[in-house]
Amino acid sequence: MRTDRGLDRLITFLDPVVAIAITLLVLPLVDVLPDAGRRVALGDLLADEAGRFAAFALSFAVIARLWLVHHRIVERVGSYDRPFVLVNLL
Repeated sequence: MRTDRGLDRLITFLDPVVAIAITLLVLPLVDVLPDAGRRVALGDLLADEAGRFAAFALSFAVIARLWLVHHRIVERVGSYDRPFVLVNLL
C-alpha cells in the first residue's frame, strides 16, 4: 500500500542527497588554498585555478538544475510505485 508519508519520506531522503552532492563539490577547492602563512592575491589564485573553479561552477549548475527539474516533477506526483522510487535513486 502506497502512502503520502512514503512519498514524503522519499523526497526527504532525496533532498539531502542533492545537498551532500553539492557540498562534496567544494572539497577539491580546499586543495587550491595556499599553505598557512603564505599569501596569494585572490586574482592570482582565481587565474591559476580557473579550470577548477569553472568545473565547480558547471557541476553546481548541473546538479542544481537537475534538482529543480526533479522537484517540479515530484510536486506533480500524486502516487508512486517501485519503478518511480528506483528511477529516483538513480
